[in-house]
Amino acid sequence: MKQFSHVEGVPNLPKIIREDTDHGRYYHTPTGKKYPSITTILGYFKSQGLLNWRKRVGEEKANAILHRAGIRGTKLHNLIEKYLRNEPDLFKGIMPDMKTMFLDMRKHLDKIDNIQYIECPLYSDVLGTAGTADTVGRFDRVLSIIDYKSSLKEKKEEYITNYFEQATGYAIMYEERTNIPIDQIVIMIGCDNSNDPQIFVKQKKDYIESLNHKIRAYKEANDVL
Repeated sequence: MKQFSHVEGVPNLPKIIREDTDHGRYYHTPTGKKYPSITTILGYFKSQGLLNWRKRVGEEKANAILHRAGIRGTKLHNLIEKYLRNEPDLFKGIMPDMKTMFLDMRKHLDKIDNIQYIECPLYSDVLGTAGTADTVGRFDRVLSIIDYKSSLKEKKEEYITNYFEQATGYAIMYEERTNIPIDQIVIMIGCDNSNDPQIFVKQKKDYIESLNHKIRAYKEANDVL
């Protein structure tokens, strides 16, 4: 197993307090601001598609699928985080299918190094949103925002623009908090139906406009200042 290097002396980012409500997730900043999470904002624009899918498959089946997906996503995140932190007993208590998904992703995870943050709390007073980036570090020697997803099947790229916008938001927040620009965003998706994870390496600049448009539209529709 690879031993990852972690950068010392990085800026001490302030904690943000998470609040889950019936209307989505919010974060309280140290300055007293309350911002909707970037996932809540972007999820707002997928809600109609989700409702249509629920009607098609039925509420009971939809709830079961989403519950399973949530559990698997959390387990994968925790496993990757342990690996990046160089923790021992990596597979203790891990089911074989999750171990297989992780091992399929490992050759891509091993392209990460010089890790600055894991589970990085971020917010932006300019964007008026907040969130937690999975990893800030170098991917193929380029400083990147790196986010991990899991899926029951492979995703079509045209359907996951929100993933790239989410990571772009983190990059903007990170620069606002640290004065360190990040241009590259990386999305890794472990898939149940494939031995090859999906790896997307994108540039922040290509998603800034669409992200800003969605943030403005969300705030107008939900009367958020």
